[in-house]
Amino acid sequence: MISLLWLLVPAALAGEAAPLDGVQWSVPATGPVASAPWWAVVDPGLQRAVEGALDRNGDVGAASAAVASARAVAVTGYAPLLPTVSADASVNRQNLSGGLFALLGQSSAPPTGTTATTATGAPSAGEASVGVMTTAVGQLSASWLIDLFGRQTATWTALRHQAEASEGDHASAAANLALAVAIAWLDVGAAEERLVLARQQATNAQSLLDILEERYARGDADTLDVLQQRQATSAARAVLPALELGRDVARHQLAVLTGLAPSQLTEAPAALPALPAPPGLGSPSELVWDRADLRAAEARADAAQAQSTAAGLALLPTVSASGNVGRTGTFVKDVDTDEPWANTWSYGAVASLPLIGGGQRLGNVAAARANASGADLRFEQQALAAVAQVEDALAADRAQGALVTESEAQRDAAVQAWEAARARYLEGSIPFVTALGAWQAATAAELATVQARRDQLAARLQLHHVRGGPWTRDLD
Repeated sequence: MISLLWLLVPAALAGEAAPLDGVQWSVPATGPVASAPWWAVVDPGLQRAVEGALDRNGDVGAASAAVASARAVAVTGYAPLLPTVSADASVNRQNLSGGLFALLGQSSAPPTGTTATTATGAPSAGEASVGVMTTAVGQLSASWLIDLFGRQTATWTALRHQAEASEGDHASAAANLALAVAIAWLDVGAAEERLVLARQQATNAQSLLDILEERYARGDADTLDVLQQRQATSAARAVLPALELGRDVARHQLAVLTGLAPSQLTEAPAALPALPAPPGLGSPSELVWDRADLRAAEARADAAQAQSTAAGLALLPTVSASGNVGRTGTFVKDVDTDEPWANTWSYGAVASLPLIGGGQRLGNVAAARANASGADLRFEQQALAAVAQVEDALAADRAQGALVTESEAQRDAAVQAWEAARARYLEGSIPFVTALGAWQAATAAELATVQARRDQLAARLQLHHVRGGPWTRDLD
């Protein structure tokens, strides 16, 4: 008996603590979480691209359709809590001649109120030639499965939580799409900056080659110097097609993410945007409300708990009530009936208690409780993983910031070294190969700095994404 009662007790009564209670960030929090989405403060063009993607992207549209379906299912789950009412009407015609009365043992006696006749018109007791009886019935019926112990309410609650989980899935898909669009936006901007640098470097290489050829014509430069610079100039031009291809591929990816064909893309960045401020971290416990994927996981855990409750309540009796009211009319051909119509009504109640079911219901309860426990554990683990994702993003943001600082310092030093080497070569104080090495180092450092800035922006946006915020609830 104790085991049976335990199966009826919802696990929710255990009063479990929130999964992130007491958890703190490894770094001091930087302030409250912003209510506006991060893409609204990065770049106006990016904001338009993200909003267009949310409107047109097919994957997000499919997630929205799943939300509509789940909400509809939740509505149908409320139906068992309400009475059902139906109106019925029927008409039946039945042959009552010879054979039927013979079957009833009444072939020698015509029905009351009838008169049989012979061929000459005289009555005959040996024949019953009654024709057709018509019966008409009109009835209004109602029934109600009374949710005495709350089983249907628990089932409906589970469906509502499943709809909430679908809303979280939709918001999570939208947030993931926004990040993907932003990364594609950065890729296009970085590719454009690399192309500008590479073209300028190719132009500078050609200018240096022109100077060398003039010096060679005057006998002030060696043949090897000219050949080496021609090779360097060709190498600088050779990277342009690859960079243009990378730019085009990035634009195509951006177009597809925003729900457009590549030829329909009309807006793309010409350079990388400025670095946005880092997000406010708030408290780790706020992640449960600020991240759509965690809201979905929690809703699924709540749905599993409600299903467990419903399974336990299935062991209790069910009570139903029903009733009907109507009128019935009977008409026999060639027979006059004083009162062909009669009022009919009935009502009653039924109580049912499952006694022996081969252990199926107990097994269903045990399975539902295990599913609820598993859903709770998955939610807790996912919440901890979300905290780790924020910590990882914080570390990546710090690392990328330091990398950009060093990369820019390296670029500035390499450019200054190249300018000094160029001047000294023209003075004739150093060989050309030294100046050439300084030029190649400067060009590589400039391109590396563009990539470092792109990676820093991506890390910062990733931090905004994994932290989430109240804005994710607007995506449901």
